Amino acid sequence: QTYGGDGGFVAVDPDESNYMYGEYVYLTIYRSTDGGNNYEEICGGIFEANSSYCGGSDEALFIAPFMLDPNNSNTMLAGASSLWRTTNVKALTPFWIPIKAPLIKDIYGYTKYISSIAVGPGNSDIIWVGYENGEVYYTTNGTAGSPSWTQTGKNVLPERYVTRILIDKDNSNKVYVAFGGYDADNLYLTANSGVSWTDISGNIPSVPIRTIVRHPANANWLYAGTEIGIYTSENGGTYWNANNEGPANVPV
Repeated sequence: QTYGGDGGFVAVDPDESNYMYGEYVYLTIYRSTDGGNNYEEICGGIFEANSSYCGGSDEALFIAPFMLDPNNSNTMLAGASSLWRTTNVKALTPFWIPIKAPLIKDIYGYTKYISSIAVGPGNSDIIWVGYENGEVYYTTNGTAGSPSWTQTGKNVLPERYVTRILIDKDNSNKVYVAFGGYDADNLYLTANSGVSWTDISGNIPSVPIRTIVRHPANANWLYAGTEIGIYTSENGGTYWNANNEGPANVPV
């Protein structure tokens, strides 16, 4: 253990592995420059992050998402009520700007918070975000100062917590969205950038799906980390198998 408290998302710089990132609650992002021996908060300027450590307003999930851009390890994206980005995350004091404004509050006056972020491998202009209420948005000009955003899946995708988004590394039109909740339809696929969606949950039990990844060399081989273990598919999600070669009946 290198940092105390409730932990969340993490990242390691793929080019300079001494740079490590983690977080405390409400998007308190911290960074190590010496391989994990020492850490410092770098969330100052994210005005919706933790009020005590970042000077923000606590307008983020208790465990809020952040990620390094897979195409540029100097860029980090972080989700609160807005989507925030810095392009100099290794600087002494990273400079953060919001690139997606908060959504309109729900009918009860509650703020909608970002729960998942994905950036297109090979194309940083493609960014997808999911929210705790199931709303999903994407942009195709994400590196712009003020990207334009489009909602997808309205009245089609479940109105549940978006746990993970996967953009296929070989075909950015192909996107998977996983959901929480003890329901049967917790994994959806679009093959046309959100024009239409297909439920590929198949025979996965009605449990939250925490993560979805694909094999690096075969797009049809998928791995779903669920509340009760790992399920695999070798045909793009048509059929899923609970293999006995990995973790047991535990959340993954």
